[in-house]
Amino acid sequence: MNPQLGEKGYSGQIFVFWDLEQDLLSYDLHDAHQVRDWTAKDLEVFFNPDFMRRVWFVAPLKSQATVPVPEEFFLRPALYPDKFPQERTVTLPSPLKERFEAQEESRQLVFTGSTE
Repeated sequence: MNPQLGEKGYSGQIFVFWDLEQDLLSYDLHDAHQVRDWTAKDLEVFFNPDFMRRVWFVAPLKSQATVPVPEEFFLRPALYPDKFPQERTVTLPSPLKERFEAQEESRQLVFTGSTE
């Protein structure tokens, strides 16, 4: 996003969140970043409570990307259960583990576990 910073000028564009307890997936898309040199007048105009309260944008957003249908939604992220074993323990309830394994096998989201 900022070529002048070389390898440190990268930017995360999309983040997928997975609440394991509820098996709830959501995403957050950041696609309107723009490098800008702010003048003193800009700082006065844009960085004040009144401007920020209105949620105005300095420039139009590059996109309003959405996921219009469930078939196009992101897969549940990889868990890497053996990573950082001293810091965390990953244990999935059986129904969620079944859905995750079914997803990995079919390469698409699976919404139900076993029919037991």
